[in-house]
Amino acid sequence: MRTVAFTDPAMQRQLDQVLGTEGVDLVQVEDSALGGYTYRTSAPTLLTEHDAVAGEIPLGWLETVERRRWAHFRPMVWRRFDQIQVFTHRDEQEIAALAPDVASRVTVNPFGIDLPAPADPADEVPDTVVFVGGFLHAPNVDAASWVAEEVFPRLLARRPEARLDIVGSHPPRRIRA
Repeated sequence: MRTVAFTDPAMQRQLDQVLGTEGVDLVQVEDSALGGYTYRTSAPTLLTEHDAVAGEIPLGWLETVERRRWAHFRPMVWRRFDQIQVFTHRDEQEIAALAPDVASRVTVNPFGIDLPAPADPADEVPDTVVFVGGFLHAPNVDAASWVAEEVFPRLLARRPEARLDIVGSHPPRRIRA
């Protein structure tokens, strides 16, 4: 269903038009959910797989039928690209396990960020837990729900003064509650 949400015939027409012109050096696709499109080009194709492992982790939002479809769909998509970029060795291993024939085309490109200076402990608010996430990403909804419904009640039993702040964009009703 995730792929269906991203697929639009007008977008395919636009891709065909752009990729049919001279001067395309590389086609870079962000996320296998965009694998519903056909990339008709002689230029090299690169897929950035953001969550190779996420498709195999039991998630409440992903029903069994969709999980099976996704497990079949992703390797099919991977096979259509010249190179697959991932951010962790765990993702690299997941792809190799699910589609050994594409393992040689996987490159790990770790996140390149400068970590900020450590937070000043004087700025901490005692007994406060903060969960931050963008809630258009379904795993964040699951994670925040799990923290609020499973973890935090156990913490409250030990520390009644504890507080949970859930912060992020587009929180669904379930999270706002």
